[in-house]
Amino acid sequence: MLTVYLYNTTKPPGCVDLSLEPLTSMTDAALGVFSHHKTATIWFGYLEGWMLDPMEETRLRPVIRELDCHVITREPISFSQAWKNEMLVIHLQPLHGVSHTHNDGRFVHSERETEHQAPSGVPPIDGLDHQN
Repeated sequence: MLTVYLYNTTKPPGCVDLSLEPLTSMTDAALGVFSHHKTATIWFGYLEGWMLDPMEETRLRPVIRELDCHVITREPISFSQAWKNEMLVIHLQPLHGVSHTHNDGRFVHSERETEHQAPSGVPPIDGLDHQN
């Protein structure tokens, strides 16, 4: 699964660091780790969806589905829909060494607030919250 950070952070301890790998060979390196390890943590470092071509994104899907992968990005919407479906946790901002996470099961590109709002944006006539 994919863990996304929207801020600069250090890599997790004991991970395979692919952040220094050139983009041209990063996919092959990640597939090499995937073929030799049943469990591993992969650190991609800073990566945006537009940095990879569609073929590389497709080849990396088994890696992010089976291994614990971490990435720093500024625009999570730049990733393909297949990658968005594999995102487990998105760390929004650091706060005293601990980051807030947004993990309520919705799609990443959904920009609605976490609490319920009427789809039209207009509250019900009776003023009651019928969703909770």
